[in-house]
Amino acid sequence: MICKNCGQEVQEGNAFCQNCGSRVTEEGAEEKNAEKVSLTKSQNSEENSQQNSVQNDSIHESDNQNYSQPYHNSTQNYSGEAYDQSYAEASAAVQQENPKKKLNSSVIGLAVIVILAVLFLKSCFFGSSYKTPLDDMLKIVNKKQTNIDKIADAVVPAMLSDTYEEMIDLLKSNKEYKKDFKKLYDKTLPDAIEDAYDEFYDNMENIYGKNIKISYKIEDKEKLDKDERKAIASAYSSFAQLSSGITDCIEALENCTEFKEKELKKLVKQVEALEKKLDKFKVSSGYVLDVEFTIKGKKDETSQNMDIVVIKADGDWMIDFLSTAMLNSGVYDLDELDEMTDELDLKQFNSELEIIAKYLKQIDKDMIEDAMDNWDDIMDFAF
Repeated sequence: MICKNCGQEVQEGNAFCQNCGSRVTEEGAEEKNAEKVSLTKSQNSEENSQQNSVQNDSIHESDNQNYSQPYHNSTQNYSGEAYDQSYAEASAAVQQENPKKKLNSSVIGLAVIVILAVLFLKSCFFGSSYKTPLDDMLKIVNKKQTNIDKIADAVVPAMLSDTYEEMIDLLKSNKEYKKDFKKLYDKTLPDAIEDAYDEFYDNMENIYGKNIKISYKIEDKEKLDKDERKAIASAYSSFAQLSSGITDCIEALENCTEFKEKELKKLVKQVEALEKKLDKFKVSSGYVLDVEFTIKGKKDETSQNMDIVVIKADGDWMIDFLSTAMLNSGVYDLDELDEMTDELDLKQFNSELEIIAKYLKQIDKDMIEDAMDNWDDIMDFAF
């Protein structure tokens, strides 16, 4: 299918364009959606209440099955197809009831995509309670924070913070790379973040008016049971299998970069420390949260619900990216998360990293610099 809003191709089965967030339909689907919208509106019409009562009962029963029941580790309740269908109907209803707001479906779709990106790409937020991660996330977005260090303070998990800080210190202090890195870290990245904020808030203000704020409300929560916590901990611990491959690659950088042996040894120690933390990773508590996110401006507002998994690991609360993504995919139950990571075949991935390290040892600095100078030509040839 082709998106009528931006002209990009949309993968078959998707209800929304991945590029602009607009709702898309196959041929004939719009007529079906129009019928569903008509049925939904007729429920509130005294004139047609008797004519459509049976059809409305059917619609409400279907919705309740997919969205009103509490979480019970059933993939049926979190079916991606059911989510797309319900969201498409909701967007169609908004357009039908507000014909003057032609951009509503596109903008709401974009808003949801941005919220998802903030949640998933900036996946681990720590704090003193399970609510704190969400508070930290919204502080960053609503205040349009562009300072990389302040963002990192909020989003880098405690078990990764030492490794992150060591890497940043290495790049800032290295004689050969510090000038370019400081330009990237203090100028380029903040500018890129600011541009992303501007684009998002400009789109939001077109519909909702000035002074856009994003807020959340936890409508329901269900505590993770012992099997679910154990599976989540096992999934995270499995990433320790990548330690030797990553270490080999770091050590190989001495042959093809300006990093010194002493600098790289510091990074290796941090990787080894992280490996130990992953081996001992424990989940002492956790919840599946039914979270309602609201975007509000002076003119209008809209809300969207998401299921978010939060866990307490090593005494700190974090948004669990792996579990949240898996839960919304509808493929696995939470107590099967370790099975999903098994399918990633991390041992094989680690072996491939070790092979890459061997090649890095055979490459000198001049070859790397030449490749970077001719990167565009290499990409044109490769693709």
